Amino acid sequence: MIEKLKLYEEQCRVYHEHSINEFREMLELIERTSSLMAKLELDEQTQEAEKVLNGIEKQFNETLEKILNEANEEKSKNFDQLRPTLGHPTRKTELQEIDNREKSRQSNLLKVVTEFRSNTIEDIQTNGQATVGALATNAERLLILFDDILTADEITRTKIPPVKQPLEELVRRQQAGKPLEDVEPTPILERKQGHWAGLPLLDDGLNKRRESAMAGRKRTSAASQRQKSSASIVTQKTTLPQMETVTQRNHAYQKYKEIFSRTLSNIETRCSTVTADLERHQLHWIASIEKLQQLRTC
Repeated sequence: MIEKLKLYEEQCRVYHEHSINEFREMLELIERTSSLMAKLELDEQTQEAEKVLNGIEKQFNETLEKILNEANEEKSKNFDQLRPTLGHPTRKTELQEIDNREKSRQSNLLKVVTEFRSNTIEDIQTNGQATVGALATNAERLLILFDDILTADEITRTKIPPVKQPLEELVRRQQAGKPLEDVEPTPILERKQGHWAGLPLLDDGLNKRRESAMAGRKRTSAASQRQKSSASIVTQKTTLPQMETVTQRNHAYQKYKEIFSRTLSNIETRCSTVTADLERHQLHWIASIEKLQQLRTC
C-alpha cells in the first residue's frame, strides 16, 4: 500500500510539473502573439491620419484652382481692354483706370494666396501635432496594458527528470542540428523595469513665428524638453509586446512624418509656382502699359 501511495505521489508530482511547464509555454505563445497587436492598431491610426492630410491637400488644390480661375478671368478682361488708341493723350485717364484695376487684382491675388497658404500650413501643423500626440497616447496605453500581462518568466520553473528519448527522436534531432538532450529553457528577455522615451514633436521648420515668439521667454531645461517630445513612460517590467509597441510607434511616426513633410512641400511648391507666374505677369503688364504710354510721345 505504501509503495502504491509513493507511486501515486510521484505521478502527481510529474503531472503537476508537466502542467506548469505547459502553462509556461502557453504564456510565452500569448506574449509573442500579443506583439502583433501594436502593428495592427498603430498602422490603422497612421492610415487615418494620412487620409486627413491627403484631404487637406486636395481641398487646398481645389480651392486654389478656383481662386486662380476667377483671377484669370479678370486678368483676361483687363488685357482685352488694352488698345493702341489708349495711348492717345485724351484717353490717359481711361488707361490709368485699367492699369489700377489690374494692379489691384494682382495685389489682391498675392494677398489671398499668401493668406491661404499660411492658414493651410497652420492647419496641417496643428493636425500634425495632434496626430503625434494621439500616437504617443495610444502607444502609452498599450505599454501600460501590456505591463499587466503574466509572462512565462514569472512562473517558477520545475525540475522534471530527464526523459529517455527513443532512437528515432535522437536521429531526428541530430539531422535537424538540435541538441540531443532537452535544453533548460532560458528567459525570453531581461525582465527589468521598462523606460520608454517619448516621441519628438514634428520639426517641420516652417512654424518660425511660433518659435520666434517663444524665443524671448525663459525656460528651464526640463520645460524645453517637454516642448521637444512627448512624455516618457516607465513600466514595472519589460515584455515583448511592449518592445514591439515602441518599435511600431516609432515606425508609424517616421512614416507619418514623411507624409507630413511631403504635404507641406507640395503646398509650398504650388504657392511658389503661383507667385512666380504672378511676378512674370506683373512685368509683362508693366511693359504693355509703358508701350502704350510711349505712343503719346510719338
